[in-house]
Amino acid sequence: MFYLDKDHQLYMNWSSYENESGIYDYEVGLASTKNYGDTPDISPFTSTHHNFYQNDNLSLPVGTPFYIFIKVQKAGNVSYAELGPIVVIQSSATYSGTLNLTMESDFLVVRWDVQLFTDPEKKYLKFYVALEELTSGTLLHPKSLARASGSCIQSTPPSCAAFNISELHWGLHQQHAYVAKVQVTNIVDLDLMLTSEPYVHDSRGMYC
Repeated sequence: MFYLDKDHQLYMNWSSYENESGIYDYEVGLASTKNYGDTPDISPFTSTHHNFYQNDNLSLPVGTPFYIFIKVQKAGNVSYAELGPIVVIQSSATYSGTLNLTMESDFLVVRWDVQLFTDPEKKYLKFYVALEELTSGTLLHPKSLARASGSCIQSTPPSCAAFNISELHWGLHQQHAYVAKVQVTNIVDLDLMLTSEPYVHDSRGMYC
């Protein structure tokens, strides 16, 4: 399976294993199925005269698989190459739950429910996390790929991220509120930005 961002133009090039001096034309067509009959239904075969194809104005189906076919014309013979299925994704993942930030032993752990994300390829979601003081926006931990540790168990895709409090840029202050910022990036690099519920630090001054 291949994926495209809806905002990107369709551009492709290819190389032939055969001697290209005998190839006098390529044609490219797009179809919603492998068995397209005589004419591809999304875009009919169009001559390229070169081993590349670009279309800035093509209306591609969103969320529905399609296929690209390359027709090779050589010395009276015709052969075909196929690419696909391809899916166009037009938006970032969505999330219908909340993110909870809690102190668990020596770690601040932010957790989310993977089942509440919606995306065509949920298993390929990437999670980047940062930790901030809520009122001032002071950054205690810069954005980085979600890391499992302590009671946060590694999974694919991850369902949590842990911040070791001994590695924070600043100490935690009594009765200050902190939030985790989570960037969720899907397979075509579209981002969803989430913020956890605040964690209010209360440890009788242990980390003040």
